[in-house]
Amino acid sequence: MPTRLDGSGSPDATTTASTKALLKQHTVSKLWVMQNSHPLNKIAIALLATAGLAVSSCSSDDTAAGDFSVISPGTLTCAVQVDYPPFSFALEGQQVGFEVDLCGEIAQRLELEPVLAPTEFVDLIDSVESDQSDVILGSMTATDARLQQIDFGDTYYRSAADVFVISDSPLTSPTDLEGASLGVKKGTTFADAAASLPAVGPISEYAENPEVIQALAAGNVDAIFVSDLLVSYYKNLGQLDARGLGNQAMFDSASPGFNKGNTGLLAAVNSTLAEIGSDGTYESLSQKWFGISNANESGQ
Repeated sequence: MPTRLDGSGSPDATTTASTKALLKQHTVSKLWVMQNSHPLNKIAIALLATAGLAVSSCSSDDTAAGDFSVISPGTLTCAVQVDYPPFSFALEGQQVGFEVDLCGEIAQRLELEPVLAPTEFVDLIDSVESDQSDVILGSMTATDARLQQIDFGDTYYRSAADVFVISDSPLTSPTDLEGASLGVKKGTTFADAAASLPAVGPISEYAENPEVIQALAAGNVDAIFVSDLLVSYYKNLGQLDARGLGNQAMFDSASPGFNKGNTGLLAAVNSTLAEIGSDGTYESLSQKWFGISNANESGQ
């Protein structure tokens, strides 16, 4: 059921320390607490608009940014993932995260009230196609197959992907993956690409990323294929001790998704994303949720 943000989507004076203290209360069920967490300064994340690298998946140059329609007058309903920390997750009865804050920022600048529609990843596209939401802010990559169903705006984050193992695993390189069991999130580009990894063994698909992380921590799989941003988040909280195998064969990226033909809203959101990238807001959100502020330090 959609929930209103009540202004909580805007970045405030929240410090990284206090945010981390709050986030430490959010733990994966039965997840082993690991040691040797690492800083986030190697995360490959960027708001591409800030660096002048934004790539629009749907041209909207001929549409005025102020001329758009929404499903409910005066509101912007954002479909976010149900449980995808630190992008969108429930904490103390409220949905919080990077993309939750991003929804609030976009809505505020469009003079709309932000409304959240927490949605399972596999149902995100249906949420805009069935007019249950206006825009997807659900860490969704604009693939060719998805472009057949919905339109995408400009990329708002990008991070490297890798195969990760527990730090004391005997696996040391991608060539060691022969016969190894692999965990991925169902319905994602990682799941699509997993089969192409060299000589990988059985693949287990999980509904949510915390389940993928837990599977690795509990030893239910030998390795997982996810973004380094996700792993760094759990390592920074002291909940995972893992390392990558250096198999960065792809990048994880996210763009807002829209119902086909809603070019006015797409243009308005693209324009707003550019503002957020140029006025320092993105760096504030990046520092708050990922512990980094250099929005230009993207994965190449």
